[in-house]
Amino acid sequence: MASQHPTKITDKEAQLIEAMRRNPALTQRVERIVEIAQANPDEPRKADHIEEELIEAIRELGNSTMQHWAQSRGQQIEAQAREEKPGTYRSKKRAKVVLHLRLGADRGVDSSQLA
Repeated sequence: MASQHPTKITDKEAQLIEAMRRNPALTQRVERIVEIAQANPDEPRKADHIEEELIEAIRELGNSTMQHWAQSRGQQIEAQAREEKPGTYRSKKRAKVVLHLRLGADRGVDSSQLA
């Protein structure tokens, strides 16, 4: 059965292509699923084996997608926090350094006393 391929890329397809370009790991996972689905029908493989490959590929796709989502969400939250509180820093401050800077060496505080 011959499939009909449209000559123009639809808006939905263009959005999918852009999403794939922004996330190479997603692209690799989807490519793997397509490879499994389009395997040579003459190749002697059992359905159980193909099913196992698909399940593993989909599991990897899910893990990769969640990791990408979490990173993107973390960046959004960080940007929002920086916008709401411009002095917000992402990394942890070291307590001794902060105390030393806040109390200051100019006030006669010895950093060795800040334990």
